[in-house]
Amino acid sequence: MIEPALFVRTSLASAAVVVPSALVAGRWGLPSALGVLAGGAWNLASLWCLTQLLSTWLAESPSGFGTSSPARTVPARSGPINLKAIGWLLVKFPLLYALAFLVINTQWISIIGFGAGFSLVLLVILGVIWQRARNPVAHGR
Repeated sequence: MIEPALFVRTSLASAAVVVPSALVAGRWGLPSALGVLAGGAWNLASLWCLTQLLSTWLAESPSGFGTSSPARTVPARSGPINLKAIGWLLVKFPLLYALAFLVINTQWISIIGFGAGFSLVLLVILGVIWQRARNPVAHGR
């Protein structure tokens, strides 16, 4: 499960890259600047939903994955449906992607700017992962 503090730090680092990039993109017009901001915000929202989905699914799954119980190493094929995970699936895929479709199809958002903002957040996340790989910390900190 992703630590909330790590997500906040990553979001702040992403904002520190996306906002100045949007100001630079503003040189090519307001739609470009808004596209960079919208793409970055959408990517962060998508990643937040994905982390919530995975942490809910893995931590509370009836299969025992995500738990430290040695007795449950084989996934169970029956059990209660994880409604919280299904809720995050519904938020992430239909709602968030429909929102992206609506945002991209407006005249106020540049598709290229949206893609640039989306990509900048991914680059920041790769940088955070690379930094954590170079400086490993003890588990549970």
